Amino acid sequence: MKRNVLAVAAVVLTVAGASAAQAQAPLAKPITFGASAGLSMPNGDISDGYNTGFHITGLADHKLAAAPVSIRGELSFQSIGGKEFGVPGASMKLDNMSMLMVTGNAVYHFSVAPKTPVRPYLIGGLGMYNYKGGVTMTSIDPSTGQVISVSGSDRYTKLGLNGGIGTGFHLGTMSTFAELRIHNVFADGGSLRVVPLSFGIMF
Repeated sequence: MKRNVLAVAAVVLTVAGASAAQAQAPLAKPITFGASAGLSMPNGDISDGYNTGFHITGLADHKLAAAPVSIRGELSFQSIGGKEFGVPGASMKLDNMSMLMVTGNAVYHFSVAPKTPVRPYLIGGLGMYNYKGGVTMTSIDPSTGQVISVSGSDRYTKLGLNGGIGTGFHLGTMSTFAELRIHNVFADGGSLRVVPLSFGIMF
């Protein structure tokens, strides 16, 4: 009888200890938030008229259960600087292009060992892009020497696609990531492409 009591007590203590440890283990958050910033590099035709700029992004990421995929929503702002060109009798300066981007993306996480510090992934999705572009022409009236400046700008809202690669990694106790993507906006008369290089942190 005494041995039976001791055996039952041992089982109870083992189960209780396992339950307590499980209760103390941190639960995986279904939704995580983050922020990133970095360089925005013009690509394609617009690289002739714009310099490398910057961007900042806020994001929310939802991990799908039992799948290596998460859904990420992003709100980004970027600005790239316009170049100046000399033309006969005048100069032309492209205004800085500011762009607000709202995107929805799927993120595919590659399988890695649990303790691997680097976690690569692919990302891609669809977005809405609101951007403003303009130009300023400056010339000098040869008869009066007066400087004449004429400018014009417009704002557009267009659909676009994006895709790229990234990797998550731990920096101390923080969860961070780095990404290289390309955004292709279906602009009037062709595509507007920007390549952002981002570094971010997840909370």
